[in-house]
Amino acid sequence: MIFRHGHNCADGPLVCVIPGDDAAPEVVQPTVELLHDLVPGIRFREALSGRAAEEKYGDPFPKETRQLISAADCTVFGASGGPSRPVLWHSQPAESS
Repeated sequence: MIFRHGHNCADGPLVCVIPGDDAAPEVVQPTVELLHDLVPGIRFREALSGRAAEEKYGDPFPKETRQLISAADCTVFGASGGPSRPVLWHSQPAESS
């Protein structure tokens, strides 16, 4: 299978999971579990943003998270407010014509 970025996804598509802040992780976790049950070939990797990232990296949107978003075929993002908001403005590579 070929997905975004032209990745050859023989190992399954890579999904970046960003739980976010507040109640969002409570919604993201069962969503990812359901997606995994429906499509077991999806590879999920969690990245931090917001308060959790600030505690671990001293930055609410660390380079590790930006790199994983850019490397992934898609991103599941659980919150758009508060300290996690910069995730919304992370630019993706432009689509080729």
